[in-house]
Amino acid sequence: MKIRMLLAAGLMVMASTAVAEDIVYKCEIKPGTQYGWIPETLFLSFNRTQNWAWVYDAYVKNDIGKPMEAKLRERDAKSIKLDWSVDNVPNSSKTDLRVDFFLVFWPGTGKILVQSIVRGYDMQNNGHGICAPYKEK
Repeated sequence: MKIRMLLAAGLMVMASTAVAEDIVYKCEIKPGTQYGWIPETLFLSFNRTQNWAWVYDAYVKNDIGKPMEAKLRERDAKSIKLDWSVDNVPNSSKTDLRVDFFLVFWPGTGKILVQSIVRGYDMQNNGHGICAPYKEK
């Protein structure tokens, strides 16, 4: 009986450790508009239980140089939505812009939709792609 309890306790610890490991995804995105403002490569990670997420792409790298916290929202049982904003985005007008980003991600299929809105401009940009778990080489 004592052995069964120890085995059960060990399995519970292993299961909780596995859940605590958060997956990092690398996403390859194809812009759907001519204006750009959609990253071609994006890294993301999230934890539904603890309600946190982060993103990292070329715009975030230019602004703060490290992954940025994103607002995580449940869309439904199969998808999540992330929102974040990046300041200091350089552009041809020599002024830094603020860009708001939104994405919907379906972890089960790896599909991703990304939208961006450049503050001060009347345009909405979009892109779509695929994400896969990322293992650093």
